[in-house]
Formats: sequence, structure tokens, C-alpha cells
Amino acid sequence: MEKQDTIADPEEELELSGHFTIFRLLQHAVVPVFTLLLASLYMVVDGLFIANFTSETAYAGSVLASAYTMIFPAVGFMVGGGGNALLGKLLGENDRKRTNEVFSMLLEFTAISGLLFTLLGEVFFKPYLLFQGASGKLLEEALLYGNIALTGTVFLALQYVFQLFLITAGEEVRAFVYTLIAGVLNIVLDAVFILLLKMGVAGAAIGTLIGEIVGTVLPFLFFLRQRENGVFFFRLCRLAWRPIYDACFNGLSEMVENIAESIVGVIYNFHLLRSAGEAGVDAYGSIMYVFMIYTLTFVGFNESVVPVIGYHYGAGNRKELRSLFHKCLIICGTLSVLFFAATELFAPWFAAIFADGNQEILNMTVRGFRIIGFSLLPMGMSMFIPSLFTGLNDGLTSALITIFEMLLFPALAVTVLSRAFGLTGVWAAEGASWLLSALLCFLIIRRNLRGDRGRSFVS
Repeated sequence: MEKQDTIADPEEELELSGHFTIFRLLQHAVVPVFTLLLASLYMVVDGLFIANFTSETAYAGSVLASAYTMIFPAVGFMVGGGGNALLGKLLGENDRKRTNEVFSMLLEFTAISGLLFTLLGEVFFKPYLLFQGASGKLLEEALLYGNIALTGTVFLALQYVFQLFLITAGEEVRAFVYTLIAGVLNIVLDAVFILLLKMGVAGAAIGTLIGEIVGTVLPFLFFLRQRENGVFFFRLCRLAWRPIYDACFNGLSEMVENIAESIVGVIYNFHLLRSAGEAGVDAYGSIMYVFMIYTLTFVGFNESVVPVIGYHYGAGNRKELRSLFHKCLIICGTLSVLFFAATELFAPWFAAIFADGNQEILNMTVRGFRIIGFSLLPMGMSMFIPSLFTGLNDGLTSALITIFEMLLFPALAVTVLSRAFGLTGVWAAEGASWLLSALLCFLIIRRNLRGDRGRSFVS
């Protein structure tokens, strides 16, 4: 997953060079972590308002729909991740004219692709819900939420692209501010549409859609005004397929990761409906909203450390690489233990936030938290290993680990364990899949980082 190939200017090299203590690593990760957490506000806020101020059926419908609708903005993850590397390369070559052309092409391609994916998503949405077993009021609520959410596909894809391109342009703070504005607007609109106007699940979806539009329009207007002083700016131009292909190929693993997460969510909901009905989907949705905070914290830390590893790998500084490897494992392992402890300690409180007084769902959610919480122990270090290989410029190994971690192991675990143990098996599947991921990472580290290439910093 080659996410961090960006321009190598002297200031960035200075920031990435030198010795990294644990405190410096944490300091380096603060902005990426908080930007990702802000970007996740759309789903978390929707979940909170729907769970507490609509019906259990409406909440279950939004959870079913979200697992499907989040597949289609994946084109933004692909273009953003790969395009970021391509624009950085062009800037490094000091080709200003070509940089502006490619930047504009990638935005146009994302917009066109987003519209096509929106149409594709609408066509298969109802068949997907019927396949999942949705019917009656559950089907109605899921269709209402999902059809509105699919309308925002193009905006969500562009918003992710803009976030990464702003970082490439040296506008990290601006990216953070735009994300904050869109997130706060979404909160306000959810309150207005659901609490005041009583629009139910449709109000939540519309609030999210407006937040996505604003989060896209603000950076677009910024780049539109950068014709004189900006690093690059937008202007309409004809598409050339070679740079688009290069960007998409570079960002393929980004798209695979996003799609894999959504597919796993679809598989979990399928087994939950059959094991525990709507209540099981409600409970799982609540758990995943909390776990999203944990996983995005790991993702933000890993994204921040990738260029640091890459810098010292390129410089041949094996001593610092060894230090980084061990310190990152310590940080990720410590965070895992802290998150596990918080989950076990505050499980009833976390569950109560979403349960809205329903004792059956509350008890089911608490039990789910207690069991799934054990998956946090191997999760942090397992999520770090693909980023380690990205920093070592081995994107293929990184992508392969990600496919197993995010798709194959979870799908296998939930399918087998749910058939054997019902709802308890569904909850246990998360822990089983991350244990398998930890074993895979250990074996790959042992095989790939022994020898001339890496023995000196893992031993």
C-alpha cells in the first residue's frame, strides 16, 4: 500500500531525518490521526443520531446500507493514493505545466468515475438488500438511507482525493480545517433534520450528503484560485490515459483495502441477520463505530511513520531502522492494550450510547464488545507490518498482507465460526482473524527481513 510517496523537499527531509524517540514518533502522528478521526465523523454522527432518535429498524437499515454504499467511493482512495505519488514525482522534476495538467486530469477522472459508480450502485442496491434478507420496514429504511448516501459517492471520492492533494501541496492545516468544517456541519444538520424536522433516517443521509458536498467544494475553490501562487491549480483539460493509469495502478491497494472492508461488513451483516436478526445488526453497527476510532488511530500512526521508514531505508541507516521498528511495535502494542482495557472497562457505557434503552440490544452489544475486544491485542502490531513494507518500498508484500488481513481472514473466520457457534461465533471471528493476521505477519517478517535486506534492524 504505497501511500506516502510525496515530494522530497529539503524541509521534509529535515523533518524525517535524525533520531526518532517514542515521543517524537507520537508527535509526528498527531495531525494525521486527528484528520482521519474527523473524516470519520460522518458515519459516527449518523449512527449516534439514528440509533438514539429513530427506531431500531431504521438503525439496522442504515448499517446494512452503509456497508454497501461505502464500496463505491473507493475510486477516490485509488486516485488519491496513486495520484499523490505521481504529483509528488512531477513536482520533484520541477515540471509545473505537466503537474497542473495531471492534477486536473485526475480530478476530472475521479468525478466521471464517481458518477458512473453512483449509477452502478443504484442498480444493484435493492438486489443486494434482498439477498441480505431485508424485507418490510427494514428494506424500506435501508433503501431510503442508501439511495441518498449513494448520491454522495462522487463527492466522497473527490473529498478524499482533495485531502491527499492538499497535503502534497503543503496545505496539511487547510486539509484539517476543511475536514473539521464538513464534520461540524454534518453534526449540526443531523440535529436539525432529525431532532427538529423529524426527518428520520433520511435526515441523517441528507446531512451527510451536504457535509460531503461542502468538504469537496471548499478545496475545489481553493485550487481554482491558485493560478498564480499555488503549487498546482485546476483547469479543464483533455484526459490522457497514461498518467491516469499510472495513478490508478499505484493506488490499487488503497482501493482494495476500502472495498475489502465494505465486503467484510456485508458478510458480517449477512450472518448477523441469520443469527440474531435486526438486533444483531444494531449491536454490530454500534461496536464497529467504536472500533472505527481504534482502527483509524492505528492507520493515522502508520501513515505518519511510513515516510520516516522510507527516508532512513533510502539513506541506508540500518541502526535507525532497527530503532524505528522496535519503537513502532512498542507504540502499537501499548495502544492495543490500552484500547482493549478501555473496551472491557467501558463496554456497558459504549453500548448504552447506541442502544437507546433497548435492554435486549444493550445486553447483546455489551457481550459483543467483551468478545470482540480481544481482537485489539494483536490488531495494532498486525496493522503496522503492511506499513513497514510500504516504507521499505515493497508495495506488493504490503498489498498481499492487507488482502489477507482485511478480506480473506475475516470472511473465512465469520463464515466458519458463525455456522459453528451462532452469534458468539460472529463476535469471536474478529479475534480469530487478527490472530491469523499476526501469525502471517510473523512468518513474513521472519522470511523477508532476515538476510542482507533487513536482518540488521529486526534482530
